[in-house]
Amino acid sequence: MMADASDMLAAALEQMDGIIAGSKALDYSNGMYDCQSPTSPFMGSLRALHLLEDLSSVLELMDTDERESLRCQIPDSTADSLVEWLQGHLSNGHISLSGGDHYQERLSRIETDKESLVLQVSVLTDQVEAQGEKIRDLDLCLEDHREKLNATEEMLQQ
Repeated sequence: MMADASDMLAAALEQMDGIIAGSKALDYSNGMYDCQSPTSPFMGSLRALHLLEDLSSVLELMDTDERESLRCQIPDSTADSLVEWLQGHLSNGHISLSGGDHYQERLSRIETDKESLVLQVSVLTDQVEAQGEKIRDLDLCLEDHREKLNATEEMLQQ
């Protein structure tokens, strides 16, 4: 898996480097490399976006050692181009460098979900207790009816 992921990452990074530099880019498809022009209809902003999303997905699946090993294999020119492009993206306010806002928002959402779940558990606990009381009452009524039935059968037999 690591070799395939490495090949995909290398191909994606080469394509991104080619797109950014405006030169030819390699296309990784079904284990084969295919050279395409960045002006091709298949290469463009949508293609680049898909490559970035694929790269993100592949990196998420890798463990830390695999990612670190792969990071050492990235050519400096590719890394420099990507860093430059991302820093331009950061300066335009599209991405938060610290990511703190994203994590803070996510934490807030999780806390809200937790509070909601605690409330739901409380309601369900109350419902279970109420059902338990009803079951105990019904058991007592059933026992009373059995006693009455037994008493009636005894009277009938006498």
